[in-house]
Amino acid sequence: MRRYLLLLRTSFRSIFANKMRSFLTMLGIVIGVAAVLIMISIGNSASVAVTSQIEGLGSNVIFVASRFHGGGKPLSLEDADALRRISGVRQISPEVNAQATVVNRDRTYTASLIGALPEYEQVRNSHPAAGRFITEADVASRSRVVVLGHNVYKELFDSANPIGQTVKLNGTLFTVVGVLEEKGGGAFGASLDDVVIVPLSTAMFRILGSRDIAFVSVQVADPVYVDAVRDTIEQVLMQRHGIRNADEADFALFSQADILSTMSTVTNILTILLAGIAAISLLVGGIGIMNIMLVSVTERTREIGIRMAVGARRRDILFQFLLESMLLCSVGGIAGIVLGVAGANVVANIGGWKSIILPSTVALSFLFSAAVGLFFGIYPAAKASRLKPIEALRYE
Repeated sequence: MRRYLLLLRTSFRSIFANKMRSFLTMLGIVIGVAAVLIMISIGNSASVAVTSQIEGLGSNVIFVASRFHGGGKPLSLEDADALRRISGVRQISPEVNAQATVVNRDRTYTASLIGALPEYEQVRNSHPAAGRFITEADVASRSRVVVLGHNVYKELFDSANPIGQTVKLNGTLFTVVGVLEEKGGGAFGASLDDVVIVPLSTAMFRILGSRDIAFVSVQVADPVYVDAVRDTIEQVLMQRHGIRNADEADFALFSQADILSTMSTVTNILTILLAGIAAISLLVGGIGIMNIMLVSVTERTREIGIRMAVGARRRDILFQFLLESMLLCSVGGIAGIVLGVAGANVVANIGGWKSIILPSTVALSFLFSAAVGLFFGIYPAAKASRLKPIEALRYE
């Protein structure tokens, strides 16, 4: 035990004897570990943000999108009514979509316009934080009323009460009747807070001049029935649209599980790619460690010869140089973890998302940095241990 403590003390003494060189040697490890942590944090944050946005679309929802581009038939209100009658369907929400310019006095905001029925509130989990949602009476009378998304409200009204105020929607006056709860997200595609919702009939006849439905959200009563309902929806729409081959369908079906699976795959690949790129820095740092350790072996050849002459064994020399290499990488790894956590928080604050660094990621980064020290320290340590005492003593 005493022998190993002596080797540890000797290693620390050697490292601190060349402070600047040791610092520059560790710098590659510090940057590599910090980069890995920051990149993995970004990947984890992306995954959480995507999952949150998908969950915000509603629960147990199947989405039916029109793929009508001059061939086949567009989705219609009659199609939506047919889907409503399918067993296992709780409720549906047909929608039309467009871009809209919303103006309040001297403030202008470009948002996604959604024409919807009252069912949209429950199906898409979009509840008003103030005021009310679209009602059946609004739809029946084609009322010029609008519900603002959170971002639209903040941009146009700051903290003022918008309920009862009027805004111009593509040049037409609409009365604000509600403001939606904040959904968050928005880092990956259109934000769920950048919307304005008007009655479906108003959007069709007063704004777009078309009865074509762009989207139908179908809420299933129980998650168990999602796949069965999805198959039935496909059969019903193919029959109504006169389609025999599913490959020629003029509509697309997808569920939350489909979106989540696709986006999880994308974010996982992104995380691995970013972490892999950052890990190259660690390898470069490891090469630097090996280079400096080889220089150290050359500089201390006479010292090695003296130690062997007074009884040091080859494994003592091997262990000492391995220990020095691993200490350099371990200290650099700790510094890199501190820098990486701080950098991840800074990046998260700039990007407006939550920094997510798992303890397992931190532990893995530290172990990997130590492993780099072990791997790249083996050759210099082996070279030092193989020196012949007499030749080492003669070295000038």
